[in-house]
Formats: sequence, structure tokens, C-alpha cells
Amino acid sequence: MAKTNGVPTGTVIDTSGTFLEELAIILNTRDFEPAPEEPVAEGEVVIGEMNDFEKACTTASMRFGKRADTMLHEAMDAAESPEEIRKAKEAAARRYNVFKAISDLRWANMKNRLGEACDEGSGIGIRGGYKIVTVPERKNNLPEGLPAELAELFGSMPGSVHIIGMGMGSPFGEEE
Repeated sequence: MAKTNGVPTGTVIDTSGTFLEELAIILNTRDFEPAPEEPVAEGEVVIGEMNDFEKACTTASMRFGKRADTMLHEAMDAAESPEEIRKAKEAAARRYNVFKAISDLRWANMKNRLGEACDEGSGIGIRGGYKIVTVPERKNNLPEGLPAELAELFGSMPGSVHIIGMGMGSPFGEEE
């Protein structure tokens, strides 16, 4: 039997009904979501570009995130009892877990593939043209341009405050 990297060629793994099936469809059709439009910012360093697997993970996580959000809103609007609300939240949480798993897989793959280049700055991010950048260290993880009073308030709170401008449907935020 012929093998590639120790795996028999022609091996078929049944991924029916799993997020891996959706990932495979996206990869095979190259039906990727558009790259973010955000340009590389001052102080960021381009360390690579996303490969097709990472683009597929981004696309799949975006789609799962959007479905989780839509599912939750529709179910909450239709819910007539606390039990129905609880079930809606649990169903959305299961979808969100898939979103998170695929997103984490993408970040892990980029960090593994790009190695030490990812260790510079405070993390990595994705910019226009699917460019992968290192994000420079900041005094805190608060957004640039936050009014001084709020930055002082958040900066004095115990623990770490992370504000990332990213909803479930937009996984182009920064990863630490």
C-alpha cells in the first residue's frame, strides 16, 4: 500500500456532520471569507501570510460564530419560558465552543508554522491581504486612544483587562 508521510494514500476519514467536514469543504472549494481591510499599523511587523488551512479555519470560525449569534437571537426572541431561554443559551454555547476550537486551531497552526517570529511583541494579528503581524508591546492591553480617565480607571483595576474589538463573527483580532 502506498503511503504519504506514513499515512496510507486514499485513506478516507468520515467527517460527516463535524466541523472538520465544513473545514474540508472550505479548503476544497477555496471559498474563503475576504481578508480584513485593516492595514499593517505603525510598529507592527509582517512575519508571514496565512496559508489556505489558516484561511479555512478563519472562514469556518466566522461562519460558526455568526450561526451561534443568529441561533441565540432567534431562540431568545421565540423563547416563552426560562427553560427555553436556558436551552437556547446552551445550544449557542455549543456552537461558540466550535467557533473557539477552530479559531484556536488557526492561531496554534500559525504560531507553530512561524515559530520564534511570533514571540516578538505582545502577540500576533491578521491584517489586510491575510498578512500575519506581530503586535508591539503596549503599556497595557487597553485600546489606543482610550480617554485618559478610562485608561487610568481600567489600569488601576486588579487583574488584566483585555479589550479586543472582535465579535464572534470576526476572528481577526489579536491573539496572545
